Amino acid sequence: MMTEDEYFEQRLTDQIDWYDRKSSSNKKMFMRLRALEIGMALTIPFLAGYVPIFKEPITLIIGLASILVAGIASILTLYKFQENWIEYRTLSEALKYEKFLYLTKAGVYRNATSFPDFVERVEGILSKENAKWSAQNTSEKQEETADLPE
Repeated sequence: MMTEDEYFEQRLTDQIDWYDRKSSSNKKMFMRLRALEIGMALTIPFLAGYVPIFKEPITLIIGLASILVAGIASILTLYKFQENWIEYRTLSEALKYEKFLYLTKAGVYRNATSFPDFVERVEGILSKENAKWSAQNTSEKQEETADLPE
């Protein structure tokens, strides 16, 4: 049987830290790619004004910038950095919320034997996320398979 301290250290703190780190890294990646995408998109019309003067080099740069903008937009869609950032932050905060309710014996944790209830609620939060992740990856895998020629 796992003690409260073991559960907090081995399970809850580990999960809060993991979701917090993943949220931060997804946010950073999203912000960097989005800033680069915006910068490149703003550069294209600016450079277009120089086409009559520098024709070929500017046309090439505009073409490359357009490809880069489309590539970044595709990467943002594929890896879902913004969605993951928000989802992971939400989960981290939900776990912290449960933790602090439990530690202060507030809300549903008012009675002295609430540790099992706490574990059930935390594991429910984690289980829902795991089920959501599994369903999402299964549907994406089925879509990939459906696109293959027979």
